Amino acid sequence: MRNKKIKSVIRFFLRDRVEDVSFMPFFRLSIGIFSLIHFLLIIPDFETLYGKDGIIDSAIMNAFKPKIIPSLAQSNDFLFGWANLSDKVIMSTVAVVYLVFCMFLILGFLTRYAALLLIILHTVIFRGQILYSYGVDSITSIALFYCFIFPVGKKYSLDSIFFKQKNGSPSPYRKILQLHLCLIYVSSGFVKLMGVDWRSGEAIWQATHQIRHNIFFDVNFDVMGNYAFLPILLSWSTLIIELFYPLLVFTSRISNFSLLLISVLHIGIAVSLGLYYFSLLMIIMNLTAFLNLNSKYLSRF
Repeated sequence: MRNKKIKSVIRFFLRDRVEDVSFMPFFRLSIGIFSLIHFLLIIPDFETLYGKDGIIDSAIMNAFKPKIIPSLAQSNDFLFGWANLSDKVIMSTVAVVYLVFCMFLILGFLTRYAALLLIILHTVIFRGQILYSYGVDSITSIALFYCFIFPVGKKYSLDSIFFKQKNGSPSPYRKILQLHLCLIYVSSGFVKLMGVDWRSGEAIWQATHQIRHNIFFDVNFDVMGNYAFLPILLSWSTLIIELFYPLLVFTSRISNFSLLLISVLHIGIAVSLGLYYFSLLMIIMNLTAFLNLNSKYLSRF
């Protein structure tokens, strides 16, 4: 009996699945393109937010960040202090380097090196300025880390052309990403469940009625005042999706519906809270982890 359980666990991780065939290139391209677009949209305010003379003084910023992570200003002083370059030139150089490595990741050229350097740059830029950082930066770091440790450059990439790399099974790697997402959602659900605000629906009410920061959708949520059950319903719907996430995504009969449900959840977050980048990235991560990526299956759509 024990041997059967061990074999079933091994089969769960290592069995080749036809739906995973395009996981590696899909993951590399989606994360590379997202990182590129996300950074391009930040560039107009890049120096204002992250420069040495930015909106928030670097001394204040450094007081909140983890000591182990250098800020962008500290890194620039360490690397370019001897050159006597202006902050504008240094920030422009950093931006160009980030964009170049995003392109390397998208094209699959020196993929692991590109992913590693993107992790370092992303950590210094976004995690080093912790007061600007939020969920999308943490999830991007996780995705880039997986782009580094997974062999995402072995298929449909310049690396596969120049270095003739052999393709291995993508299924074990995809299973790691799937389990990580399960951990993220279930732990998030438990944390929410521990707070009375989520059980009563007040968390939804507060989130949708804070000072408006939604630049694309001007939605009036005052209707919730006339229907008190709405915030409670939305709150418990969120809790159920997160707590039962593994059951939803691993049950083959309802997995596609579950992906749609999870996508709707994140679209709701985008519309109500204005967290567009976070919502888009979480939808990308879910589709990458659980969508059937067999080309014959996708061709139906």
